[in-house]
Amino acid sequence: LAPDGSEVQDSVTTRVIRPELGDSLGRLDQLEEIVRIYQIEEIIFCSKDLRAQEILSWMTSLGAGISYKIVPEESLSIIGSSSKNEPGELYTIEIKYNIAQAGQRRNKRVLDVAICLLLLCTSPFWLFFSEKRAMLFKNWGLVFIGKKHWVSYAIQASDPMLPALKPGVFSMLDAIKGIEPTQSTIARLNYLYAKDWDVSRDLDILFKSRRPNVQKHTGRI
Repeated sequence: LAPDGSEVQDSVTTRVIRPELGDSLGRLDQLEEIVRIYQIEEIIFCSKDLRAQEILSWMTSLGAGISYKIVPEESLSIIGSSSKNEPGELYTIEIKYNIAQAGQRRNKRVLDVAICLLLLCTSPFWLFFSEKRAMLFKNWGLVFIGKKHWVSYAIQASDPMLPALKPGVFSMLDAIKGIEPTQSTIARLNYLYAKDWDVSRDLDILFKSRRPNVQKHTGRI
């Protein structure tokens, strides 16, 4: 179960799937990277498709920072529900985009301006020492006057179902260096960004974008 949906194992292909998006996030052997990219908070394992030893192995590998649930084979019909008395959550998820809310739009604009002012106050430092000084200098004015956001969709979204945003200087792709995402993964990242946006999401992306590029490449997701 991701922050806004559910994760189960497809009984035929052992893929990590997200029912409300209608397709898979990737293969089971890519689970660690999927957890990293989508910031998964909870995972539901299906005992029909995985042995207990495999489930325990994944839980050990992924660590204690994630909440785990195990659904027995005879209870497949309630995967994604919080209890046996609340079936169907996997199939009736109402999509509500946080970034489309007027209050959150205002918060995003305030954050953009606040970052501009912070950069202005600290300009003697980053103009001399930051590797991104050219990019920051080029985009500072555009963000300040509202032509850009500091953080926006990964590769300006063309999905008409997503709320419109100005182009961004950074995106979620800058927070997952070392992984080459596919177009479908980028679309999902945009979806999650719009749906779950809050101020901390942008701050987290900006913080992670400061890290140097990771040379190791583990494959496409």
